[in-house]
Amino acid sequence: MRYFLALLVFSFLLSPVFAQNDGSIVSKLPNPKAGQENVFVYHPPKGLFIPAKVTVEIIYLNKSYTTKNIDLKKKGDVYEFSYKAPDSTNTLLMGIVDDAKKMVDNNNEKGYITYLCDMKGNSFSGALINAATLIQPNGYGAFYLKVNVTPGTILNMYDKEYALHPAEKDKSYLNYLNLLYKENKDAVKPQMLAYADKMLAAKNDETKWANAATIYRLLKMADEQKKTEDNIVAGFPQGSLAKQRFMTDFNKLTETDKMLQGMNEYISRFKDNTVERKESFYRSIAMACSEKKDWDGFNKYVNMINDKNTLMNIYNNVAWALSGESIDKPGENLSFAKSLSQKSLLFTKEMINNPSKYRTAFYTTNEAFVSDMQLFYRQFADTYALILYKLNEVDSAFYYQDIAVVDNQSTDVIERYALFSEKVKGTAFARSILEKQLMSGSGSAGMKTQLQAIYKKEGLPESEYDKLVEKSLALVKEKMAAEIKTKIKDFAGSTFTLKNLAGDNVSLASLQGKVV
Repeated sequence: MRYFLALLVFSFLLSPVFAQNDGSIVSKLPNPKAGQENVFVYHPPKGLFIPAKVTVEIIYLNKSYTTKNIDLKKKGDVYEFSYKAPDSTNTLLMGIVDDAKKMVDNNNEKGYITYLCDMKGNSFSGALINAATLIQPNGYGAFYLKVNVTPGTILNMYDKEYALHPAEKDKSYLNYLNLLYKENKDAVKPQMLAYADKMLAAKNDETKWANAATIYRLLKMADEQKKTEDNIVAGFPQGSLAKQRFMTDFNKLTETDKMLQGMNEYISRFKDNTVERKESFYRSIAMACSEKKDWDGFNKYVNMINDKNTLMNIYNNVAWALSGESIDKPGENLSFAKSLSQKSLLFTKEMINNPSKYRTAFYTTNEAFVSDMQLFYRQFADTYALILYKLNEVDSAFYYQDIAVVDNQSTDVIERYALFSEKVKGTAFARSILEKQLMSGSGSAGMKTQLQAIYKKEGLPESEYDKLVEKSLALVKEKMAAEIKTKIKDFAGSTFTLKNLAGDNVSLASLQGKVV
């Protein structure tokens, strides 16, 4: 009986700390395990419309954040899917999305949380804190699954984890205090200072001293922060903060010779002669050369880099700068920019086609890696298209802008797409793009100018164009008003009574509803 009661208490503590709606995602078997295939059943909330094609979006934190999308199979009134989470994954955060990745069900903005066990059926310590990290405001899971829970809920999850596994407090207490301080401000200050004193009392522990420095930074105690950081650098001259300070000074350098000298000094001082470290220095030197238009120097140091991910970003960034970064601004050295942009696309395509070879450094799945690289490819295609357009290679510019515009709501990207499309596909095609964009309440001055010119070319009434622009402006105002309303809160003014110039008493309460 004692064993049964212990399990019951443990199950209660580990359960999500917020009430669910009448939807749920549950495992078919008790204690779903990491490292093995588990079948899950999704029970939609009553009355919720479920599109014909839906997927479950799974987010977990295991070394790094990873997302996974899996098709749901309808089985009567419920849906099923199976998933094998990597070993040691303790928490899954899930939501239901349609085929356009639009949210269908995120459990009333709380997300569906499932806790996993190890292969022996034992729970993982730190699971509640992992879940809290996934759903905390501005966190990875909160962003992707539109989760919105209160800070109090997050703090409650930390408290329950600490009750279950006290050792977890040492690993995450700084983040807990940060959240607590944001919620309660000065009331938490004594608790934070006590923690800082405890950290400083630890001998020969850079991490704990750094935690104390962070506390002083959060409390805006600049003198204490600087004193602590100076002590850290003095006590750990080859430690993390010493490296950080060295790199801060290095990044201020612009002369190639001094940067090379700095690189050699870093390698000698910190005994870091790894390929990754050297290539990070070569990247900085190559970018400094590009800023000075020293293309011989740029080519020399960029050719010392082998990492494809680094190279694709360098080539795109430099090509984008040379493109002029917009339709209106002139580009320079465009033929060279074109060659760099081509390389960024080639390297990205190679990584897309060989995910197993390149994804290991990202701690993610093949699918997630390919999805990320495809996003980069579309961004780089936007750069390439702009360069091609300025080189009068309009057909090719439209081809690559057509790639860039997929899943991209950037006004600039769509504006260029409409401009290129008019020259390649004609005015009717471009007009449909522009009208749709303006009627979504997210047009631009350039789009309006282009659309007005198209109306004239096609002999359409100017009054129709004016009506469309008027509707567009009304939509913009509606969107702005809605956005402002979400940010405005009702604040109670402090009650007071003062004498006016005539010597009469005037209270704030007497002015309620009036403009003050």
